[in-house]
Amino acid sequence: MPVTAPRMLALLVVVGAIALVAAPGPAAGQSTVTFVDSNISADTTWSAAESPYRVVSNVSVAPDATLTIEPGTTVEFAEGVTLDVAGSLRANGTSESPITITASRALSTPGAWGSIRTTGTDTATVSLTHTELSYATTGVTVSNSDSMVQFLNVSLNQLAKSGIDVKTAAGDTTIDVRESRFQDLDGTGIAAARTDILPVETASDWDIRDTTFEAVAEAGIYLDTRRTTGLTVRGNHFEGIDGPAVRIAADRVRATSIRSNRVVTSDQALVVETADASSLSVVKNEIEVTGTALDIALEGNVHALEFHNNRIEGGQTGLSITHDPRSGGYFSFDLSVTDNEIRNQSRTGFGLRTSLFSDSEIGVRNNTVADNGRDGVSLSVGGFRNAVIADNRLTDNGRNGLSMIARHVRNSRIERNVIRENGAAGVELTARQVMERVSVTGNELLDNAGEGLAISNGEPTDSNYTVTDNVVAANAYGIALAGPQTGQLTKNAVVYNTVTIGETDDRSDADTGIGVLVTAGATDIELATNDIYGNRVGLQTDINGTVSAVTNYWGAESGPYHRSINPEGAGNAVLTTQGWVDFVEVRAERVTEAYFRPTATVTVDPQTVNEAQPVTVSAAGSSDPDGEVRNYRFTIAGQSTVTHQAGQTVSFEDVGTYPVALWVEDDMGIESSDPATASVQVLAAPETTTAPETTIAPETTTPGTKTPRPTTEIPVTIPQPVDGDPGLVGWFGGLLGAVFFGTALVFGGRGMYQTFTGLPLTVRGRRIHALAGIGVAIWAVSTIFGPPVFGLVAGIGLGAWIGLTGLAYLLVRFR
Repeated sequence: MPVTAPRMLALLVVVGAIALVAAPGPAAGQSTVTFVDSNISADTTWSAAESPYRVVSNVSVAPDATLTIEPGTTVEFAEGVTLDVAGSLRANGTSESPITITASRALSTPGAWGSIRTTGTDTATVSLTHTELSYATTGVTVSNSDSMVQFLNVSLNQLAKSGIDVKTAAGDTTIDVRESRFQDLDGTGIAAARTDILPVETASDWDIRDTTFEAVAEAGIYLDTRRTTGLTVRGNHFEGIDGPAVRIAADRVRATSIRSNRVVTSDQALVVETADASSLSVVKNEIEVTGTALDIALEGNVHALEFHNNRIEGGQTGLSITHDPRSGGYFSFDLSVTDNEIRNQSRTGFGLRTSLFSDSEIGVRNNTVADNGRDGVSLSVGGFRNAVIADNRLTDNGRNGLSMIARHVRNSRIERNVIRENGAAGVELTARQVMERVSVTGNELLDNAGEGLAISNGEPTDSNYTVTDNVVAANAYGIALAGPQTGQLTKNAVVYNTVTIGETDDRSDADTGIGVLVTAGATDIELATNDIYGNRVGLQTDINGTVSAVTNYWGAESGPYHRSINPEGAGNAVLTTQGWVDFVEVRAERVTEAYFRPTATVTVDPQTVNEAQPVTVSAAGSSDPDGEVRNYRFTIAGQSTVTHQAGQTVSFEDVGTYPVALWVEDDMGIESSDPATASVQVLAAPETTTAPETTIAPETTTPGTKTPRPTTEIPVTIPQPVDGDPGLVGWFGGLLGAVFFGTALVFGGRGMYQTFTGLPLTVRGRRIHALAGIGVAIWAVSTIFGPPVFGLVAGIGLGAWIGLTGLAYLLVRFR
C-alpha cells in the first residue's frame, strides 16, 4: 500500500506530538525568580510556589517579625549578602520536601554569601528543620547574646568558615542541634571562641546529638569560654576532623557529658583545658585517632571526673590527664576510670601526671589496656590517697603494665588485676618519701619481661604495706623490694620466675630468675606462709639487716638450699649476698594452689631422610598438668622459632646430623624446665642411573630363506589449527559467510523499502532467505577449521534472521 502525502503528514504529526510529550517541561516553581531586597517588618511566609527567592542585598527580620519558609522552597543569596534575624526565622522543611538555602547559581563556591546572623537585644530565634545550607561564609552567626539556634535534620556544607559561630560577650544563648550534618567546612563545626577583646562568658545547656561532623578543617565543636556548663555532646559521628572532635577551654567546666560518640580518622577526640572541673563525664565513646584521644589538662579542684566504657584504638596516648596548678597548695582530685578498652597506642594507654599534693580519690577499675608502646597505665602524682587500682587487665605493653610513682602513697590498694606479658615490670610502685597502709592483693602477675612486682620507697615509716594472695609467675624476676620499708608478704605463689621464651628486661644488680629480691637498703621485710619454688633462686638479699622468711614452702620438704645453713635442702636456693635470712622454720606442703611446669615432647618424621626431603617436627605430644600449652619454641639446626603452632615442616640441603630442641610455654607463661630433643639424619640422595642399552642379537636365518627388509615407520604430523589462530580455510570461510549474510541483509532492507513505497521488488524473498542460509551454513562449517567462535556467530546470525523476518511480516501485515 503506497504511502501517500496525507499519510506521511499524519505520521510526522504523531511523531512530533510524541516528542513534545516526552520532552521535559520546566520544573514547578522554577519558572520565575522572586527578588528580595527589603527588610521584613511583619510576619512573612516564603513558599515553594514563589521560589526561588533571591536575596540581593542585606535583609533584616525585625524583632517582632517571623519569617517562615515552607517546605520545598529554595532561597538564594547574592554575593556577600547576610540575613540578619532580630526576631524569628523558621524554615520548616520535611524529609520529602526539604528547604534549600544556598548561593545564587553563578556563585557555587564556599564563602559566596555571608551568613544567617542573630542580632538585636530581644530573643532571636533561628529554627531550621530538614534544610540544606551551603556555600556561605558561616552558616549561622550568633551576635545576639539572647539567641536560640535549633537544628533538626539540617545539612551544612561547603562553608568557608564555621557552621555555627557564637560571638557574644554575655547572655544566655541556647544551641540545640540534632540529627544534622556539618561537612566540608574550612573552619569549625560549632564554635564559641573568646578573644581578648570579646570574651564569651558562658556556654550553657548546649545539646548536640546524633549529628555528623565530617571533613572539618578545625575542631568539630570548640568552646573557649569563661564557663561551660550543662553541655551535652551525645551520639555524634566525627570523621576527618583536622583538629579535636571536641575542644573545651574554660575557666570552669560543670555538668558536661561527652557520651556515645564515634570519632575516626581525626587528630584527637576530646581536649579539655580548665582550672576547675566538676561532673565531667566521658562515657561510651568509640575512638580511633592519630594523636592523643582524650587529652585533659587541669589546674585546680577536680570533682567527679569520670571516664567510663570508652573504646580507644590507635593513636599516641589513649587517655592523658595532667594536673598542673598555677600556684602551690592542696587540691581535691576525684577521678574514676572504669570499664575502658585502650589498645595500640604508640605511647601510653592511660597516663596521669600531677606535680603537687592532692587530696585524691582515684579509681581505676575493670579496664583493658593492651598492646601499647610504653606503659599500660602510668600514674605519676604528688600523692596517692585512697587510690584503688582493681580488676584491670594490663597486657602486652612495651614497658610496665602499671607504674605508680608519687611522693607519698597512703591508703591505696592494687587488687585483682591481671598484669602479664609486658616489656618491663608488671607493677612498679614507688613512693619517693612515705608509703603507708598500701596493699597489693589477689593479682596475677605473669610472664613480664622484668619484675612481676617492684616496690620501693624513700623514707622509713611506722606504717607498712602488705603483699597477699598474689600469683607471681614466669617473670624475669618475681618480687623486688627496695628502700627503708616495712613490708609483709603472705600467701603468695612466687613460682617459676624464669624466662626462656622471650626477651627480658634485666636489672643491673641481679641476674634473672629470682623469686624474691630484697635489696638497696630494705629493712624489716617479712615473708611468711608463701610458696616460693621453681625459680632459679628463691630468695636473694643484699641488705644490712635480716629478712624473716619463716614458714614458707620452698618446693621440697627439706626446705631451701643454702650453702652453709641448709646444704641438704632440695628446694629453691636462698642466696645472701649481704645481710641475713631467717628461714629455718619451713613448711612441708604448699600454701596455695599447686602450679606445674609443662612438659615438652618432640618427634621428627622421618628421622632419616635424603637431602631436600621434607621432615615434620611435631610438638603435639607436649602437655601441661594444670592448663594448656600455648607457645612452642623450636630450635632446629641452631635456628629458633617461637610459634603458637605445634608443628614445623623443614628440609635440609646438606648431608649431616641436625639437632632439634623444643621448649614449651603454658597459658600462665610458665616454661618447661628442660628442652625435649631429637635429631634428623640427612643422607646423600642416591645418584640417578641411566638404563643399560639393550643389545639385540643378529637374527639368524635358515639358508635359502629371504631376510625380511626392516620396515621404517615415518611419523606423519597432521597440521592442527591453534585455538585463536585459525588456518587459512577457517578465515576464508568466516569472511565468505559474512559476504552472503551481509548481501541478504542489504537485499532484505531494500525489499522492505520497496514494499512500503509500492515499488516492484528487485529480489524475491526466497532468494534473500537462501543467501542468509548459505552465510549461516558457511559459518557453521568454518568451526571445523577455524576457531569455535564461528559457531557462536552462526547461532547469533540464525536467531537474528528469524527475528528480522518475523518483524518484517508484522510490519507488512499491519501497515
